[in-house]
Amino acid sequence: MPARKDAIEQFKSQGVDLSNIVTESQADQPHAVVNAVLNLEKLLENEEALECLMDELKVIEDECKIDLPRRILAEKNGAFNKFFSV
Repeated sequence: MPARKDAIEQFKSQGVDLSNIVTESQADQPHAVVNAVLNLEKLLENEEALECLMDELKVIEDECKIDLPRRILAEKNGAFNKFFSV
């Protein structure tokens, strides 16, 4: 991920405000928020998966409590629209 780190540093050195962007993540894995939203979408298609649904909602809730960039990431991946469709 050196290219990613380099890009982040370049943006920061240019004065770009990255405060609403999640800049840390696992190497080749989507962020926990993105995974939970994708799993939520799948679970919404299966009425028998209520327990798993609650687990994914808890992950999204916990992540969104951490900071604004995580809430924005959840929103950009459709979490709020999916919540209202439940």
